[in-house]
Amino acid sequence: MGRRIGALSAIAALAVCAGTALVTPAAWAEDASNGATPGCAPSVASAALDADEARALFGVDGSGVKVGVISNSFNTAAVPTAADDVLSGALPGPGNPCGYTTPVTVVRDGLSSEDDEGRAMAQVVHGIAPGAELFFASPQGGGAEGLATAIELLVGRGVDVIVDDIQSTDEHPIISNAADAAIQAAVDSGVTYVTAAGNDNVLGAAGTPSAGYPIAGWASESYHWISCPDDVSAAYPDDVSCIDFDPAAGSEDPAMRVSLPAAGSMTGQLSWVGSANIGYVLTFADGSVHPVPRPDPSAPVIPAGLVNLDRTAPADVSVSIVLEGDSPDAVGSPPLQWVLEIVPGGAALVARDIEYPQSTDEVAVGGSMSGHNANPAAIRVAAVDSSTFELETFSSGGPALRSVSGSLVTVPGPTVAGVDGVPISFDLAGGDVFYGTSAAAPSIAGVLALALQHAPGTGVADLTAALTSAARPDAYSTVMPADVDRSRFVGAGLADAVGTLLALGPAPAPVPGPVEPGGSDSGGAAALAATGMGDPGALMASAVLLVVAGAGARVALRRRSRAARSLR
Repeated sequence: MGRRIGALSAIAALAVCAGTALVTPAAWAEDASNGATPGCAPSVASAALDADEARALFGVDGSGVKVGVISNSFNTAAVPTAADDVLSGALPGPGNPCGYTTPVTVVRDGLSSEDDEGRAMAQVVHGIAPGAELFFASPQGGGAEGLATAIELLVGRGVDVIVDDIQSTDEHPIISNAADAAIQAAVDSGVTYVTAAGNDNVLGAAGTPSAGYPIAGWASESYHWISCPDDVSAAYPDDVSCIDFDPAAGSEDPAMRVSLPAAGSMTGQLSWVGSANIGYVLTFADGSVHPVPRPDPSAPVIPAGLVNLDRTAPADVSVSIVLEGDSPDAVGSPPLQWVLEIVPGGAALVARDIEYPQSTDEVAVGGSMSGHNANPAAIRVAAVDSSTFELETFSSGGPALRSVSGSLVTVPGPTVAGVDGVPISFDLAGGDVFYGTSAAAPSIAGVLALALQHAPGTGVADLTAALTSAARPDAYSTVMPADVDRSRFVGAGLADAVGTLLALGPAPAPVPGPVEPGGSDSGGAAALAATGMGDPGALMASAVLLVVAGAGARVALRRRSRAARSLR
């Protein structure tokens, strides 16, 4: 949890609107004669991605572009309502003080129990591309099928870009599903699809051999089977073999030690391709061995979490991945992925160390992307903090294995990074600053809306190429060790709106204005006015406002308890 901005929260909402006149709280109120000239405040995300500069240079605001948002709900929270957001300038619609009067079209809202994360996402898009027409559709808790329906509804409304932050627990981590099919159909029809990469990355704790290394996943298409520990073999009626986790030549280890804090726990899934009879076994500190039941013997997936049964002290748990009954020579090494996830509210209870934290040519350690969030046809978005420009330590990375139309694809990780830490108009998980890849994904959708206004008709492949070619791999920092491939977690780098638009064509030549007495050129002021940015004095005041509005402490990232949950 984090402290709220408090009395400034309503003003912080205005900071997400790129075309809102500057507003001051009562304590700051001044007469017009004192120089309090109305201006416009670009959003924190807009400034971090150079979108405010792109709007000024290219004369764009997203007008003529339709952006669809998919999340849990849009207008079910009581205070403030979506109508309040329009009047404050946080969303477009009649009465918007910025002049953006086309309302958000809610095609299908979410359940009344949800918290309107979709509205927060829409505010992020609007803060970057205020002229874009916005649409919203919810999966309504329907898992992958519900997400597919939401995608189809938005495609039916003629949207140009779709962004989602849904993670459905009924999705197989590797095998494609209805949501993947809907994403591919949307892309094939010319819609650019953006998805949040996820918030399940975990770094090894300081002072451990894993310190700084991503440890929330293990994936390989090339491993070998060895004899299991005697106590693991004794737990099965048939012969079993175990994966060798030790990457060193000439040595073997049929178990992976994982260190957990007192009462530590994580959820997870072990998935593979094919019909091999694979199992997951936990051996606890007291020597007890617990094979995890496979819910559906016909499905190549099994729950694969972690737990420390000792609620008072840290402990190690050993993980074995077994092959039961089948011959290792006959089975070979079917593509396999073990992904761990943070329990809702359990960020302090995650694994602290694993025995083999470093990736090799055969094994990738630390990849936590899965399901449609790793769809190769989508733009997959990582999160960089908008104030520190640090890659968020929770931002999920790759690689991820995906079986698409019967063919196995290794997705390297996110496509690009957007930014989080964006002020919004209402409390979301205890704060009014929006964190997570749920916030970063719509920041990229906003940049794409600007690009499509600048270069109408640009295809998905060319638009994606412009975005990635302009991304800045040196514009962020990370605490991960130097030998970790950063592209697995941030793709091409932090998005740059100006560079993206330039990759699609030059900026229009400025039109010179008449020279005023004293040698000033009114064209400069006109250019500022055309972008809604006002005069330099107002810009300075707006900058101060943004600093204050973005000063809230870190808030909770997201829940993970829903069948179709948002990635905050």
